[in-house]
Amino acid sequence: MDNSDSLAVWALKEEFQQLVEQQNRLLRKAVFGGMTPEELKEYDDRQERISKLIEHLGELEKRKAG
Repeated sequence: MDNSDSLAVWALKEEFQQLVEQQNRLLRKAVFGGMTPEELKEYDDRQERISKLIEHLGELEKRKAG
């Protein structure tokens, strides 16, 4: 894996971590007070982005192994 791939992995992992933390905060809020429709949309959008990040990280890992 070259330096640009290493930086890409680092950036993706950072974004992933931030998104997961945001999801966890919203889930805790939902347990105690529910989510507004806007918050639910944000949650769904973040979940979609998390899925794409996982897919992209998997592609980078395959390149690294290959």
